[in-house]
Amino acid sequence: MCALVLCVSCSYVGKKQNSKTLVAYYSWSETRNTEYVAKQIAVLTGGTLFEITPTEKYPTDFNECLERGRIEKDSNVRPALVSKVGNIDNYDTVFIGFPNWFGSFPMLIATFIEGNNFKDKVIIPFVTHGTGGRQNCFSNLMPLLSESIVLEGYSNYGKDVQLPEAKENVRVWIESLR
Repeated sequence: MCALVLCVSCSYVGKKQNSKTLVAYYSWSETRNTEYVAKQIAVLTGGTLFEITPTEKYPTDFNECLERGRIEKDSNVRPALVSKVGNIDNYDTVFIGFPNWFGSFPMLIATFIEGNNFKDKVIIPFVTHGTGGRQNCFSNLMPLLSESIVLEGYSNYGKDVQLPEAKENVRVWIESLR
């Protein structure tokens, strides 16, 4: 059974001796908003970055990308990925980041989760989004992470990720997880 832990002051991140953190993310747009946040998290946590990359790249045209994403979601597709994490057992904490697609996560995130053993690991999602906010991005992950400890995630309006206050918000959020 998955536990969603809403953190005000959690001691999950970085407290276990020899604890290792993975920051896995998928970033679609030219501006690489999700990647930008992932890199901030990696710096703040000392985590290892891992880019989740589909074998068949998504179209760069926004509307074409949305169409493919919609078809994948409606058909519950699991797009193939270029690579897997070398040894997921080395990590105790895994941040998983992605853009909000249709109020949820892109289906390649399901491929990533299902292709790794996250049993008893601390999972912390983060999302970048347009005007729709985080919507069901985190709650829809829960069935895929039934044997994990899932902490409250972070969301940021995509166009604002590089603003100084957004960087500070990421730092404050990370500190709240310690």
